[in-house]
Amino acid sequence: MTAAEAYVQISNPLSPSPQFAQKKLLHYNRWEYVVQDGLKISRLDFAFREGGRLNYKNDGPSLNFGFILSGNYIHHMTVPGLFDQKFAGSEGTSGIAYLPYSEGTLIIPGRDAVCVVHIHFSLPFFIDLFRKEKESLPERLKAIFSGTLNLPYVFLAGMTLKVWSLLDRLMKGPNVGVPSNLFYQGIALELIAEQVARAKKCPQDQETTLCDNQSKIIYAKDLLTQDLSSPPKLKQLSRKIGLNINKLQQGFSLLYGVSVNKYLQQCRMKEANRLFHETDMNVGQIAAAVGYTNASHFSSTYKRHFGILPKNHMRHIRERL
Repeated sequence: MTAAEAYVQISNPLSPSPQFAQKKLLHYNRWEYVVQDGLKISRLDFAFREGGRLNYKNDGPSLNFGFILSGNYIHHMTVPGLFDQKFAGSEGTSGIAYLPYSEGTLIIPGRDAVCVVHIHFSLPFFIDLFRKEKESLPERLKAIFSGTLNLPYVFLAGMTLKVWSLLDRLMKGPNVGVPSNLFYQGIALELIAEQVARAKKCPQDQETTLCDNQSKIIYAKDLLTQDLSSPPKLKQLSRKIGLNINKLQQGFSLLYGVSVNKYLQQCRMKEANRLFHETDMNVGQIAAAVGYTNASHFSSTYKRHFGILPKNHMRHIRERL
């Protein structure tokens, strides 16, 4: 087996052996916070020296919400009750998975750095959490309440601007003086609520069906966001990925919960917000950097997203420095 096919057998995909990590990984960091009994948050950062594989196997039921903050991989998954599944994990993809039993392989290309956040549940905690709001859940997850534990459930989606914002806060951690447990509990519960609401809207016949054109939609997302100052038009994007506009829009709606144009707008606002915090650029420069030729249009859009005009936001940020 070549170095590019580095392999490890593990019981949890977040925990490779120390010996393996030392020899095959460029870096490996795992952080975990137990919010309370039955609920914890984990973050995993890793990169292989020349690409590699992580094999995993879960012998019992597992329920978690996952968020890919960076990196790309191919996930081969075998689950009783589902056909063997193969899908692309890409930056900006999130999901919910309840699996009575599972095993699979993550294939990581090259030296791609992967960062993944998970919210892990025990089944008793999940049942207590949703006991009074069971109807807010997708049908397959409701089955857990009746003791039916053999029905797998997989939901994949993109990440909205609100989810990105919550994850950004999670990565930074609590401010000085803020109780850590309340901070992480609040973020975990907000992320859970956002994902459940998205999943509930997904048609039941798509609950365990991954988007057939997923890799093309992810490619479209990458093309769309490569240069926010000059992204491809919808027709150009459609031609480049080999899908008609209707399938492109449907795929975006299924995977990211919004239209192509709305997703682009969300990315532009997220990048503009970052530039205000991390650069000395003025409002006009930032507007141009994220593709707005009309500063007034940029200001009104920014205010709708963040509740504050960009010039006021910039002033507040720089007064604190």
